[in-house]
Amino acid sequence: LEHGISAQAPGWPKTSPAYVKESDGSWSLRFADANFVTLPQQIVPQQAGFTLEVEVNPDEVVRKQGLFTSGANYFELGIANGRVFAQLFLRNGYFRPDARPERIVWGPEIRPGRWSTVRVSWDRATCRVGVDGEWGEPVAVSGDLFYARHSALGVLHSNETFFKGRIRRLRVGF
Repeated sequence: LEHGISAQAPGWPKTSPAYVKESDGSWSLRFADANFVTLPQQIVPQQAGFTLEVEVNPDEVVRKQGLFTSGANYFELGIANGRVFAQLFLRNGYFRPDARPERIVWGPEIRPGRWSTVRVSWDRATCRVGVDGEWGEPVAVSGDLFYARHSALGVLHSNETFFKGRIRRLRVGF
């Protein structure tokens, strides 16, 4: 696995994170600069609720940065201003003038330099975001997610939002 995620052509910048062994013997991915991991499309379902859980150890938490994205018009999980957030883009919001196309759901604060478990739970009626078992305020979110593109770990949909720190154990449930 280490060679697979570290492969690069001569003269090309390294865009994959480093595969590192933690002091407890577990493994994580170390993200820095412009590292990300592309995952299969539509890891989170378009027309069903889901839970997403990921363990993260951020270097910093003030700058806006991505933990997980399924494209600019679908679902994203990130950190900004010391807090974790989820952003859901709803298909019904794009087709109805009276509806908002996106919902931002804020979770609790997250601290840099330590491992935290970040969770998102959406049952197609309510979404909430948690850090280490503490949950933010639930937000009413109903509809279908709009348009899945790719999925990626360590970035949001724009290039300025690369994650800096370590990530391990991504889980998605339905």
